[in-house]
Amino acid sequence: MRAIVFDFDGVIVDSEPLHELTLLQAANQMGLDFTSERYWSHYIGFDDRDAFRAICADNQKDPASIDYQRFCDLKQQSIEQAIARGEPAAYPGVERLIRQAAEAGIPLAICSGARRHEIVPILRNLRLDGFFQTVVAADDVPRSKPDPTGYRMACERLGVPPRSCVAIEDTPTGAKAAWDAGLRVVAVCHSVSIVEFNEVSRIVEKIEDVTLDLLRSV
Repeated sequence: MRAIVFDFDGVIVDSEPLHELTLLQAANQMGLDFTSERYWSHYIGFDDRDAFRAICADNQKDPASIDYQRFCDLKQQSIEQAIARGEPAAYPGVERLIRQAAEAGIPLAICSGARRHEIVPILRNLRLDGFFQTVVAADDVPRSKPDPTGYRMACERLGVPPRSCVAIEDTPTGAKAAWDAGLRVVAVCHSVSIVEFNEVSRIVEKIEDVTLDLLRSV
């Protein structure tokens, strides 16, 4: 194992409920709607672009007829307010894992379907921004997860072959992206149940259970 690539939402921070809420608020203001069950069964793991298209489809709306930029702006306003309040919190154990990996000289990256202006301020709030050599956000790729482009880009920026990297993911969408890019994948069951994962090397209940030895073993 020569590098570790972390997903962000649902792996480093407990932010999926926040994304559900802000996505719903933005959708409602644009005349759209969805249920919580639909978010957790279908939208989770999507970036804003894919979530927007899926919400429009579920509401039988042509995405071209809805102002996507306005939708993003509304969601971002709510996210920024939450960040200003110090939300979301890091998962127990993840800061320890990040610091131990850094102390061991293992390069770290983030590959996320979130946008950069959501990721970076939260990392700063948690004082974790200095530990990652690169952050690949939804802004950096034409297609987000489950497309493997983001993970390939993270490995290229680290200068490490994908086969020598381990990804930590919390959704089947993200796990497929990392797997198809050639990384080994450790799944944490923060967001979905164990039975929903297929293309992974190891599954654990929570990030607190992940150690460097476990990551090396895969």
